[in-house]
Amino acid sequence: MSVVAAGEALVRLEQVRKHFPVPGLLPWSSPRGQVRAVDGVSLAIRPHETLSVVGESGCGKTTMARLVLRLEEPTAGRILFQGEDLRALRGPMLRRYRASIQAVFQDPWSSLNPRMRAAIIIAEPIVLNQRPGRRELAERVEELLLAVGLEPSAATSFPHEFSGGMRQRLAVARALALRPSLIVLDEPVSALDVSIRAQIMNLLRDLQAQFGMAYLLIAHDLATVRYLSDHVAVMYLGQVVERGPAEEIFTKALHPYTRALLSAALPPRPGEREETLLQGEPPSPISPPAGCRFHPRCPLAFDRCRQEPPPLTEQAPGHLVACHLY
Repeated sequence: MSVVAAGEALVRLEQVRKHFPVPGLLPWSSPRGQVRAVDGVSLAIRPHETLSVVGESGCGKTTMARLVLRLEEPTAGRILFQGEDLRALRGPMLRRYRASIQAVFQDPWSSLNPRMRAAIIIAEPIVLNQRPGRRELAERVEELLLAVGLEPSAATSFPHEFSGGMRQRLAVARALALRPSLIVLDEPVSALDVSIRAQIMNLLRDLQAQFGMAYLLIAHDLATVRYLSDHVAVMYLGQVVERGPAEEIFTKALHPYTRALLSAALPPRPGEREETLLQGEPPSPISPPAGCRFHPRCPLAFDRCRQEPPPLTEQAPGHLVACHLY
């Protein structure tokens, strides 16, 4: 794989779609339709930066992360890593990709093998991919434990002997073991106590500065997103409705859905921004509405919204929105 040039995307999604068939009522029945989990998403993740993807449950965030991790294959579109199409990777190239993209999941208890000691959990990916000598391996495990704020003596402990925050630090150490270019963070602090979240968020920022990897952050907590992100993409019903620099999204949100998310999660101060309340539930991803998918819940919808899907258009440098109001 080629080295990424300055300013070039590390990972690029180009009109990516992932549709899941809905089984029929009987085993031999034809599928009743398709769940359009991701439906035409284009994004870029740049080296050393954090791209956050936010939206309601079921909007397609986690499916998109699984596509980047190549745990799912796209129905259509392309995912490029350092300019290479993921579907074309085979053999050594595919193994190198798997080593370059790591993940930290929401629940550290279920993502760590309870029968392995901490040292084995961290060492396993190193042994499988690089086969270092015993002394070098022990030194690297100790270095990784220290990097995430754990004592070297923790190497002999099992996951159940750690607190929730310490288990998540162990999961981060395992993700760092192969010095990846990108770490996918799927709700990395939502399962932790509030008092621990800030520690893990600070750890993630410090590690990014130290090791230089990029993050793809999937999160509901907008305070976490604002603290960690360089860029934010807002998804609704499988599509990106707004994306741009993080501070601009949080201070100058354009799409009514983005404003509603911010209003619900970050109550506005008087005069800061208008409160936006949504009615109803998101439509089914099996049969999304015509036109703008948000129009059944949008307080500003008009006739064009019900008939014509809005394209993503640039309203400010790097700030794009899919809305007929602009």
